[in-house]
This record gives sequence, structure tokens and C-alpha cells, in this order.
Amino acid sequence: MGLVTHNVIDLELERKKRFNPSLNAIRFVCALEETLSDTPRDQYLMVLKEFIYAMDLGEHPLTALAKACQKNCDILHLFVSILFDITPDILVYLLEYIEKIYPKDKEIISRLKLIAVTFHTRDLSLEKLSNLFDVNPELYLLRFILGEDDHFEKYALFSNANVLKFPETVI
Repeated sequence: MGLVTHNVIDLELERKKRFNPSLNAIRFVCALEETLSDTPRDQYLMVLKEFIYAMDLGEHPLTALAKACQKNCDILHLFVSILFDITPDILVYLLEYIEKIYPKDKEIISRLKLIAVTFHTRDLSLEKLSNLFDVNPELYLLRFILGEDDHFEKYALFSNANVLKFPETVI
């Protein structure tokens, strides 16, 4: 009788690990942090565009990243700290660039733009948001980004949130 050998490595499990969107998101955030740590702020846009273009992020990279952040608070805090180092004008420009590369994530990109514009026009911070809604601001915004909660959108679209002042009476 011959010896029967069994695979010590479960190939199916290893394949799942390699193609796990959550794991890819962790790698992406860590690589992004490392890239930006050596980059002067005035070079962020150029470096971020090159970085994002070079990454293989699948068809729904922002969805995968948001879901990974939802499952792992460490990734969320790391990603939030990276985002808040980027000025709103660069962030919106970058989101428009990402939208061209990943059109299937258009809804999430629109929500991220709304967050960036609202934070900028209302001089809002995570601390102010936390006090305003008595919530964990990161998780609150993450639920909005994933389309699970629309309270932030209602806040952003209040009549006094218009970027342009419209006349009260029609001439």
C-alpha cells in the first residue's frame, strides 16, 4: 500500500485570501499611508493620481474599501486620518478623476463629494459633526457612503446649505 499524502495547504482558502476585497483594502490603505508620508502636501494630487492609477483595485474599489472599513475600525481610523490630510479641493478633483477610472462606483463617489463639499462649505469637522448629531462621526459617514443612512444627505441639503445664495423673491 502506498502512502497517501494530503495537501497541507488548502489551495481554495489561499485563493480566497488573495482575492479578498477586505484584505486588498487593508493593503491599499497601508500602501497609501506609506506613499503619502514622504510626500509634500502640494504634491498630493499628482502622487495620488499616479498611485490610484497604478493600483489594481477591481471594478468597485471604493465599495470594497468602505466595507473593509466597516468591518475593521483600525482601517477606518487610518483611512480617515489620510483623508483629512487632503484639502477639500484636491479631494473633489481626485474623486472626479477616480470616477472616470471606476464608473461603477459612481454612487459612492457622489456621496464622498457631498461630504467633502459640505465639510468645506460649512467649516465642519468630525468633532463638530459628532457634537451636532451625537454620533461616532466616522461610522456615521461610513453608513452614508455605503447608502445605509441618508441623514447626512438631508443635513447637507438643508436650505441654508446652498453654496450659492438664491434671491428670496423672483423678479
